[in-house]
Amino acid sequence: MSQLVEFTKDGKVVIPLHLWNQIKEVAEYLYLEELISQRGGSPGVVSLDQLIEEEGLTRDDLES
Repeated sequence: MSQLVEFTKDGKVVIPLHLWNQIKEVAEYLYLEELISQRGGSPGVVSLDQLIEEEGLTRDDLES
């Protein structure tokens, strides 16, 4: 069952919850994509070796 967006007499818009959730999901995706593209050329803050060490692993653990 498809619900349509409703416009009230005072100019407000009523959006069904399922449609609003889809809009939010798309907006979050676009926001994250913009952040990634802005920071794509910047150096990483943490190296892979630091992440491995923080997890208590070694590179040999990852390769096996």
